[in-house]
Amino acid sequence: MAPRDFEPYFPNRPPTWVEVIGSVATTGLLLPNLVAEVDSFMIAAAGFILFLLALPFEVVEDCFHRIGMSGRGLLVLGVFIGVQLIAELAPQLTPILIDASTGGLLATLLYFTAFLAKERTVSGWRVTPDE
Repeated sequence: MAPRDFEPYFPNRPPTWVEVIGSVATTGLLLPNLVAEVDSFMIAAAGFILFLLALPFEVVEDCFHRIGMSGRGLLVLGVFIGVQLIAELAPQLTPILIDASTGGLLATLLYFTAFLAKERTVSGWRVTPDE
């Protein structure tokens, strides 16, 4: 059990297998390529810090719960389209975007690892409504 000081910063449920497998796949497939393309460690550090500060806020988790699965799918699609538009219309911003997203991904993986270490268990494949 984690110290009480950290309890409010994590969901009040154990991680699911989908989250664990997604994190492992992301770490293995995306992270090596992103880290290899980092041009500015300052921008990557800024992305890391900003994501690390935003992830534990309950407002972020509540927003994701409110928009539901279809909303999350649309959000992912919107980010994907936005990144493609930036790459096509403003290619000079692409390295900045890659560096910031690399830092954000590292922060997300650190947060999830801490969450997994705190819970020390994995639940089913999906989050049930009562959790």
